[in-house]
Amino acid sequence: MDGDSQPTKVFDRHASLQSAQIINYRVNSDEKWMVLVGISAEDGRVAGHMQLFSKERQVSQPIEGHAAAFATLLLENDENPQFAKRTVDVFFPAEASTDFPVAMQVLSVCVDENNIIPYIMTTLNNPDLAVRVATRCNLPGAEELYVKKFMELYAAGQYNEAAKVAANGPRPGTLSPILQYFGIILEKGELNKYESLELARPVLAQGRKQLLEKWLKEDKLECSEELGDIVRQYDLTLALSVYLRANVPNKIVLYAKKVGFQPDYPSLLQKIMRLDPDKGGEFAAMLATDESGPLVDIERIVDVFMSQNLIQQATSFLLDALKDNKPEQAHLQTRLLEMNLMHAPQVADAILGNEMFSYYDKPSIASLCERAGLLQRALEHYTDINDIKRVIVHTQSLNTDFVINYFGNLSVDQSLDVLKEMLKVNIRQNLQIVVQIATKYSEQLQPLNLIQFTDPDVVFKYIQAAVKTGQIKEYIEVYVQKVNSARTPAVVGGLLDVDCDEIVIKNLLSSVTGHVPVDQLVQEVEKRNRLKLLLPWLEQRVNENSQDPAVFNALAKIYIDSNNNPEAFLRENTLYDSLAIGTYCEKRDPYLAFIAYQRGQCDHELVKVTNENSMFKHQARYLIKRRDLTLWAHVLDPNNMYQSIDPEDVSVTVKAFMAADLPIELIELLEKLILDNTAFMMDFINKLSNFDAPDVAEIAVKNGLFEEAFTIYKKHDENTSAINVLIEHIGSIDRASEFAESCNNPEVWSRLAKAQIEGLRIKDSIDSYIRADDPSNFNEVIDISSRAGKHEELVKYLQMCRKKLREPVVDRVGDRCYDEGLYAAAKILFQSISNWARLASTLVHLGEYQAAVDSARKASKFRLAHICGLSLIVHAEELQDIIRRYEYNGYIDEILSLLEAGLGLERAHMGMFTELAILYTKYRPEKTDEHLRLFWSRLNISKVIRACDEAHLWKEMVFLYENYDEFDNAALAMMNHAADAWEHSRFKDIIVKVSNVEIYYKALKFYMDEHPLLLNDLLVALTPRIDHTRVVQMFHKADNLPLIKSYLISVQETNNEAVNDAYNDILIEEEDYKSLRDSIDSFDKFDNISLAKRLEKHELLEFRRIAAHLYKKNKRWAQSISLSKEDRLFKDAIETASESRSTEIVDELLEYFVQIGNKECFTACLYTCYDLVRPDVVLELAWRHGLSDFAMPYLIQVMREFSTKIDMLEKANDDRTKREQEREKSES
Repeated sequence: MDGDSQPTKVFDRHASLQSAQIINYRVNSDEKWMVLVGISAEDGRVAGHMQLFSKERQVSQPIEGHAAAFATLLLENDENPQFAKRTVDVFFPAEASTDFPVAMQVLSVCVDENNIIPYIMTTLNNPDLAVRVATRCNLPGAEELYVKKFMELYAAGQYNEAAKVAANGPRPGTLSPILQYFGIILEKGELNKYESLELARPVLAQGRKQLLEKWLKEDKLECSEELGDIVRQYDLTLALSVYLRANVPNKIVLYAKKVGFQPDYPSLLQKIMRLDPDKGGEFAAMLATDESGPLVDIERIVDVFMSQNLIQQATSFLLDALKDNKPEQAHLQTRLLEMNLMHAPQVADAILGNEMFSYYDKPSIASLCERAGLLQRALEHYTDINDIKRVIVHTQSLNTDFVINYFGNLSVDQSLDVLKEMLKVNIRQNLQIVVQIATKYSEQLQPLNLIQFTDPDVVFKYIQAAVKTGQIKEYIEVYVQKVNSARTPAVVGGLLDVDCDEIVIKNLLSSVTGHVPVDQLVQEVEKRNRLKLLLPWLEQRVNENSQDPAVFNALAKIYIDSNNNPEAFLRENTLYDSLAIGTYCEKRDPYLAFIAYQRGQCDHELVKVTNENSMFKHQARYLIKRRDLTLWAHVLDPNNMYQSIDPEDVSVTVKAFMAADLPIELIELLEKLILDNTAFMMDFINKLSNFDAPDVAEIAVKNGLFEEAFTIYKKHDENTSAINVLIEHIGSIDRASEFAESCNNPEVWSRLAKAQIEGLRIKDSIDSYIRADDPSNFNEVIDISSRAGKHEELVKYLQMCRKKLREPVVDRVGDRCYDEGLYAAAKILFQSISNWARLASTLVHLGEYQAAVDSARKASKFRLAHICGLSLIVHAEELQDIIRRYEYNGYIDEILSLLEAGLGLERAHMGMFTELAILYTKYRPEKTDEHLRLFWSRLNISKVIRACDEAHLWKEMVFLYENYDEFDNAALAMMNHAADAWEHSRFKDIIVKVSNVEIYYKALKFYMDEHPLLLNDLLVALTPRIDHTRVVQMFHKADNLPLIKSYLISVQETNNEAVNDAYNDILIEEEDYKSLRDSIDSFDKFDNISLAKRLEKHELLEFRRIAAHLYKKNKRWAQSISLSKEDRLFKDAIETASESRSTEIVDELLEYFVQIGNKECFTACLYTCYDLVRPDVVLELAWRHGLSDFAMPYLIQVMREFSTKIDMLEKANDDRTKREQEREKSES
């Protein structure tokens, strides 16, 4: 306790001291152990109780006793001694026989310190004991033994033990070994860092700092920051000297500030410079950048540096000190540059290049730069025209680009004056750079002023001589190489116009070393459709590390036109203009345009091209990756035709539910209205209007409510869907005809016509197609009508078709007439489609020879058109117009021939392959598949997919979907058009790649309906991806569970309840009781009780036995035994009773066996249920019913156990009695 502080409880009194009187309390020296002593009266005597408490462990130990004390003992080589209680007789005087000790005190115990060690050595003759006692008790007399022991241990290599002997040896008052050690070293040399620290502490503690000063002057000590910290506690000046010698000047400043001492910093800095220039630089920076301001004038610090010729350190210091670039530091900036220009010009060049300073003496520095050979820096600083003219003529020492750009800072007069000077001093050396300068600044300097530099007569004579001698090639080379390389594009354009050889042009381009405007050159060559000519020259520019976007734009165009891996170039190259190249690609290959726009983040252009080409998958991926809300707003704008939504289509009811955040309830309400098959269904439909008609009607169709679905579609003007219900589900063509008359909609008539032609109502179908103005199903109509001989009706239909489309099948009707000799009809048809070649042959048969000659003349024009077309179709912008013109005039064979020939051209682009594929789908469907398989990678797949859909080429459409990674659509198309597109192995490969899980179940429904024998093969492929419960429900509802038995077996290891129930149902139906037993034992997730109740009524015994087994597994012992009794399966009943572990159940079973007179089962039950049967019950049943013989084995065993147990009890009792007798004897 200190002062007025309150006492603190350390520990609680132990229970053994609760009623005792406290007589003593002791604490050990480190206050970690406490003992509390008390006494109390017990059985006529005074008993002592002690509580020993450990403060560290917070635990107490009760001890019997009247007194206690703590002592500290040094036990040699015994870290964890074992303390044992010792009983010692204590003398009591006779007159105090009733007293007891509570304390004791030893007044004095000692030995003769001077003689005990010699006594042990001489009398006891035990040197080891003498050393140990002397060491432990620090006694004299064993010095010689120490030395001898030390030498023995040292000679044996036991250095640690030898060190311990040396450390423990000397007596107090003698000279410390370490001081003797330091004294010997100081006589011969100097101490290291650690020795210096160890020596300084005792010397300073004894107040003998003069010795330390002496050793420092003699360089006997190694100075360090730690030594300075020790010395500064005793002498500040001496500590500063140590810091200075240790090269830790920061300590000097900090400590000087702390104690208010002002040292001579310049002198200190000069000393540090002599010792360590780098540390001196750090110290100088510290002095200059102190928080309270510079401790020494910067000019004086620089003088210190320069006095020792430390240019590098002075430069580093000044760069840091002058980094703020202040006007008042102008003289220091000038001094910094001057010292470096005179001693290190490269450093000065770097400083000037970084533009760090602004206020130095520029004329003086410019002159020094010129003398140092830094002509470029001199020109940057000179302002006098004479100085500029004197320096700039040395162009061999100047960077060409710098000189050219330098003229941009001069006035026109100054520029002309300098150019004249350059030509005057050294025209051969400076001519080329003068030409470049004049070319760049021709507009400012004016051509007239520049022309005056040359002799016009000489130039004109040179041109005349070149023409007369036929050396035009040499003149052109000189012109573009030396005179004016900027005019190279115009020269190349002129050479192309005169059909100059490409090799000559390529060689000319490769020889031009000056600057050539790439944009202009590409434009000139591209105008003449010869862009590929530049490929070697452009690749050479790339190898020269050109960064000009025009170079890479031109390369991109060439790679795109030649199909030379353009996709990789557009993805990997970052230097081309994305907008320009994207625009160039839009008509050629929209996907390449997408890549270019994506690389350049041309958002609006990318959205436009993906919308126009139905590349919505790529658009979606780009939008997600961009994470741009503004772009999303643009895409989702209502004015965007691909994302528009009509809010009027949403009903008031749906709005109300959604406003209340009840979408689930809304769906449940609508489903209940549709799926609840009540008499009020039609009334709901007629009364309600604001619901999503297509979705509700679709649910109605799925649930067989066809009339309700038809009413919904009709009510909401979904006429096409309504007539589909009438035709496909209700199956009434007549009602469909009446409905078509009532709504008079072309789509409805077209759907009705399709149904009528399928029902062989040919005349009605043709009338309906004509009313629908729909020629799309011409193939089927022509085929069926021709086979039925309905030629008159077919003529009307074909006349309608010719007004709407140009199809080869329609056109071939003329060929059919021609083949059948109907030349007059063929003439009309060939004239209508402008098939001049066939018309000429027809007219010959009709005898109209003059008209035949005219037709033949018209047919011959296509050869010339073909030649021209090959040059046009390579331009994507022209392709659509050409195809449209051919199609409009009916020249189908010609346009197909033209495009087929164009595919082999070097500049064939994606548009050609795509348009040819579309034409094949329209006019040559039999060629479509081959074309797609050969060229699918070069097609605009989304565009061709639409064409295949319109042409009903389902197999080809699936192929495109698959290669477009649209596996969902591929699978749906296969199922929707299975007759043409479905292949089992291919379908399996596709279905596992779809992303929409619902398609899996549609596929299962499709296979169940169309290909049930292949169903399990499909399920094997889909097993990791489908919900087994849903699959079971689907097939259970369709009553087709046996179809998927092998699938159920393969997935039963998942222990799914639905799978187990379905598989068990199949086994029951197949009466396979063995497999059923295995199933219920191996997989426990199913309704055990429900299955047991179902099986207990089964007509087969084994299934009823399984029911009893299930009851037993679910601990329904009575039901299991009852069922086994009914079937007289007594063994099962006995096993069930044994497993129940119930004495009552076993007793009832025994009585049952007695009642039916089955003595053997009575005995078997006693054997099996031995541990559950009570002997009295067995004896009673045996005595009453004369079953003693059958019960005898059980009774014998019981008697045996009873006797064994009695023997064991007797033995245990005897042993216990012996132990008690021995304990009583020992106590007495």
